[in-house]
Amino acid sequence: MDTAIKSVVISCLLVLLSVFAFAETTGRKKDRFVAGDADAPIKIEVFSCYQCPPCRKFYLNTIGPLIRDYAANSKIGIIYYEFPLEIHDYARDAARYGEAARSLGQNKWQQVSEALYQHLIEWRDDKSKIDSTVSEVLSKDEMDKVRKLMKDPSIEQIIDKDIAEGYRRNIRGTPTTFIDGGGKNQKFTGNLSYSVLKNYIEGLLQ
Repeated sequence: MDTAIKSVVISCLLVLLSVFAFAETTGRKKDRFVAGDADAPIKIEVFSCYQCPPCRKFYLNTIGPLIRDYAANSKIGIIYYEFPLEIHDYARDAARYGEAARSLGQNKWQQVSEALYQHLIEWRDDKSKIDSTVSEVLSKDEMDKVRKLMKDPSIEQIIDKDIAEGYRRNIRGTPTTFIDGGGKNQKFTGNLSYSVLKNYIEGLLQ
């Protein structure tokens, strides 16, 4: 095979790989929605760690109100990726519960996530309290499903894929947020106030 043909073959392979990578990323986004839907005009993607104090503030003070005021009306779609930081001892354990709850539906993920963030001070030094925290907001049957799902290796694989996606996007800390809408894709790092994001979203909606 001469050099010109090799060059064409390599170029074609690179294009195919890019297409497959784009398709996989797009498919994963649909699976990671936790509020709103895929047809919303604005998508908010968040890389978060359950044991991260700024992530806690961001979810309770900003994401919660956004779910209520915008996602519930399909004005935005919110996507969450698990990005447990290695500096936190039980972040990965909490992520397993969050991921298992996600399989029960958006509302259950929201309930579990709010509980984990609300009671972070209680479980951050005692892993056993993660389970009791989650069980407070789920029924017995739901909790049984969560515990069973957590034993499935696919949970670990999903978390690993989220982490890999974070590294691919050069995530170095949490929370990190991407807002896609109005022909723009903006990256924000750190805890953002509700008022700041509300004004930004309103500008995009206009």
